[in-house]
Amino acid sequence: MARSPMDSTTSQMVVPADPVVPPVITNTTTTSTTTRDPSTMPPEWLRVPDAMRLFGVTRSILYRWIADGRIRSTCLRQPGSQRGIRLLSYASLAAYIEQAAQNGGELP
Repeated sequence: MARSPMDSTTSQMVVPADPVVPPVITNTTTTSTTTRDPSTMPPEWLRVPDAMRLFGVTRSILYRWIADGRIRSTCLRQPGSQRGIRLLSYASLAAYIEQAAQNGGELP
């Protein structure tokens, strides 16, 4: 004979957890403002090869946009050094490409 799914201590029906639907957590409080998971946030700065890969743009086009002042960029280097690391602003690059997309693909 099958036992009924009742909890013997409270005489309430025990419902097994559905493996597809996550449990709902109630009565929780948060003490901090909403934070985003850093692993899902875009970076603030990109190196040129990363920008090329993420946005599908060639190195020469990126440097042309930098020279034209269309995207923000900075170069980190040691004092007195001629070489450094070129970093591009993710936000300015994404905004520039979005502006082009809104103009039907025409670059401003």
